[in-house]
Amino acid sequence: MTSASRCTLNSVLLYTAETWTLLAADVRTLEAFHMRCQRLILGVRWHDHIWNDKVASRTDLSPIMDHIAKCRCALFGHIARLSPGKSLSRRRITGSANVIHMET
Repeated sequence: MTSASRCTLNSVLLYTAETWTLLAADVRTLEAFHMRCQRLILGVRWHDHIWNDKVASRTDLSPIMDHIAKCRCALFGHIARLSPGKSLSRRRITGSANVIHMET
């Protein structure tokens, strides 16, 4: 699989995925779509009887949830390193603000 197709597939499919709330059914749907895209790129059809493991090893792509978990860790690390008074997102995550005052 070319790096251009890998980049395009992951960029489009996983745009802001680190902020998604995913249920088990959502994860299965994402993984199925990801596998379907890999099969399409490789030209593998359903009647070729090639297992998903073989397709994944040919494309050398990691599962979707591995990528999402990595992005979530990066986002959380970014928010955790922000200064205490700088971000509303940090206050939501840490629970350090009981009342939020809006400035005009």
